[in-house]
Amino acid sequence: MKREVISSIQGRTIEEIRVMSFYINKKLVCDIIVIYIKVDTGIWYKLTTSDGSNVIEPLIDEPLEVMLDEINDDFAYPVESIKINCLNKKIERIQEYMYKNQEDELNGFYMQFIDQSGISFFEEEGGLRILRDLK
Repeated sequence: MKREVISSIQGRTIEEIRVMSFYINKKLVCDIIVIYIKVDTGIWYKLTTSDGSNVIEPLIDEPLEVMLDEINDDFAYPVESIKINCLNKKIERIQEYMYKNQEDELNGFYMQFIDQSGISFFEEEGGLRILRDLK
């Protein structure tokens, strides 16, 4: 992950989260393949983990919500908003998960908030799983 991108998201408050899923022939293949986070500056960030790499990148355009029934293709990538306990929390820091401390085996993110709670976005079976602190 680029340090300047991390710096631009730290200290910001999460306003909205959207996720992209993946379907083939209307059958769910993966719940979450991309996570989009909107912060208080109005900027959207795209979070992905794939092939041992973590990526957080700012987006030029808002990821539009698209429901599964609106997609007429065998391969569908719907995007929807989700409500989770990290909305309206300020990001204090972001860390990366590494498999067995191998730098080329990154597999997720941990966001810690000012109130010391946090949330993990963790790669599992080709997709992302969201794990929340109980705080």
